[in-house]
Amino acid sequence: TNIAHILNQVQDKHKDPDVAVKLDSDRCFVRIKGKDRSVGALKAGIVQMLKFFFADEFFSIKLPSTAVIPAIIGRKGAVIRSLQSDYDVRIIIDREGPEINVNGGNPEGVQNCGQKINEIVEKWKSENAEIRVLADAIPTLIGKKGVTIREIQSKSGATSIDVDKSSNVLRIRGPAEAI
Repeated sequence: TNIAHILNQVQDKHKDPDVAVKLDSDRCFVRIKGKDRSVGALKAGIVQMLKFFFADEFFSIKLPSTAVIPAIIGRKGAVIRSLQSDYDVRIIIDREGPEINVNGGNPEGVQNCGQKINEIVEKWKSENAEIRVLADAIPTLIGKKGVTIREIQSKSGATSIDVDKSSNVLRIRGPAEAI
């Protein structure tokens, strides 16, 4: 089974005039251009086919939040480049999922990289929390000129507490014992 054959199968299944697909088989790279909805459907189809045909050479990790992605990428891409180099894999980030897909020719490298990413995610989860709050409670949480939220941050040992008023989410970061 080769990638070009799989891509053709997926394209046949998801015929859409609004999507252009280009395969670079030398670099194992697929470029999909078109409308977001159509691109998303085709991308999902490709991922499903890869998982089916290359189960040992493909690892997928569902992420708890898109907020964990910077921890996986690292400063200036250092973490993701190191993972790809150390394990000889390609890491694909799907922000809509959100999920991480790892693939490569060496099943052991793929699995080990997947385990390392899971460790990064677990560490992030122990140091971050997202709490949905009622919109009416946000002003009370913040307090006058931010006094209440700074006091909560100081007493808890959290390194930061941010309030996203648009989604009514309180994001807390810090050592595991502060979360």
